[in-house]
Amino acid sequence: MLCLSLCLAAILAGADLDPRASRKLEEAGPVLAAAWTQYFRNLVPPPEPPRIISITRAASSACGKLPSGNAYYCRKDHSIYYDTNFLESLRRRIAGITGTTADAAPVVVLAHEFGHAIYARISRDADGSRPYQRLTGYGQEKMADCFAGAVTRSAYDAGLLDTVNLEEAEQTMIAVGEPPTFTERYFGRRKNAYPNWRIRRDSFLSGFRNGAQSCDAASIENLNLPRR
Repeated sequence: MLCLSLCLAAILAGADLDPRASRKLEEAGPVLAAAWTQYFRNLVPPPEPPRIISITRAASSACGKLPSGNAYYCRKDHSIYYDTNFLESLRRRIAGITGTTADAAPVVVLAHEFGHAIYARISRDADGSRPYQRLTGYGQEKMADCFAGAVTRSAYDAGLLDTVNLEEAEQTMIAVGEPPTFTERYFGRRKNAYPNWRIRRDSFLSGFRNGAQSCDAASIENLNLPRR
C-alpha cells in the first residue's frame, strides 16, 4: 500500500472540508474516472476505475486499518480512501500560500491516488520486460505524481480547473515534498524515500504538460524541466 504522506506540521482536528472544495471534489470524481477509462481505452472491456471513499477517522479496508489524516489507494480492494479533515488542513495550508480558496488542492490529492491506481494496474499487466515492476516506493511516488499531472490536465481540459487552480495544484505538489528526517524514518534508506518537493513538482508538471505517455519509468528518471 502506498499513500500520499504529507506529514503536515499541523492537522486541524475536526475541520470539515470547505463546501466549495467539497463540491469541486465531487465534480472531479466523474472527470477522473473518465480519464482512467481513456487511459485504458485499448483494453476491452476497460477496467473499472477505483471506488472513492471518504473517511473522517481510522477505517478498515482490504489493506488493513487505514489511519486518519491522509489519503490512500488500496490495491486489494481497488479503492481510494481520503480523510476530509486532512484535505481541509491541506487546503488551508495552500490557501495561505496562494491567497486563493485553494479548492484544487483536494482534487490533486485524489488525482495522485488515481496515479497509484494506474500504476497498480499497469505493473500487474507488465510481462517482466518493462521497468514498472522494479520501481521502489520512491520511484512509484514519482510515477504517481506524473500520472496525477496527466489526470489533472484532464480536469483542466474539462473546465473543472482554471489557471488559478493550476497554481494551487503546483503549490500542492511542492507542499507534499517530505523533510528528509521523515523519509529516512519511514523507509530506513534515503534512496527509497519519498521524493523531495522539486522532484514531486517536476514529475507532476511532466504529466500535466506531456500527458500520461511521459510517465514511464525512464522518462521520470530523466526530468529536465525549465524553472519558472
